[in-house]
Amino acid sequence: ALVLAMGLAVSIGWTGFMASDDSLYFVGAEHWLRDPPFAGDNHWTTRFPLLWSFAGMLMLFGRNFTAFAATALLWYAALIAVVGLFAARIGGARTGWIAALLAATLPVVVSNATTVGVDLLETMLLLGGAWLLGEGGVGRAAMLRGLAAGVLFGTAILCRETSLLSLVAMGPLFLIGRPVSRGSLIAAGLGLALILG
Repeated sequence: ALVLAMGLAVSIGWTGFMASDDSLYFVGAEHWLRDPPFAGDNHWTTRFPLLWSFAGMLMLFGRNFTAFAATALLWYAALIAVVGLFAARIGGARTGWIAALLAATLPVVVSNATTVGVDLLETMLLLGGAWLLGEGGVGRAAMLRGLAAGVLFGTAILCRETSLLSLVAMGPLFLIGRPVSRGSLIAAGLGLALILG
């Protein structure tokens, strides 16, 4: 049912190649394929996680619109999976399915699902990081989840610097020391530093 809803939503809301930001991402991905590493020369070509996945699709499908669509659909599917799994973890299987169906058919998500862009990837990374931090726990497992969350947060910032604004909430959480432990937040800071250097 979920795959059917996703397919129907995407076919109704298909946007595809727009010759806008997606063409600038194509230029950046091409640089990575022809002469890596490419440091980027504008803010579109420094969104490395998107460029790397786009370059991979270009290698897989060739330099055509299929690679554009495959890149966008990859991050659409990944976001829907994370939304569904996160919601299921919190509220059970039924909640997860409902959340995934709602996210899969949400117009703002669907409108980004067929055009190469950073929005769905960035959202998926931030949500995945929040999920890992929210798992809580104690000891080594909590620290490793915190570290992995920081890696996801850092990768989101590589996608778009304004992702940093989403992390402002970590300050008050650190000060009060709950519901996420300070140790987990410090581990997340280390994971973030691993990515951002």
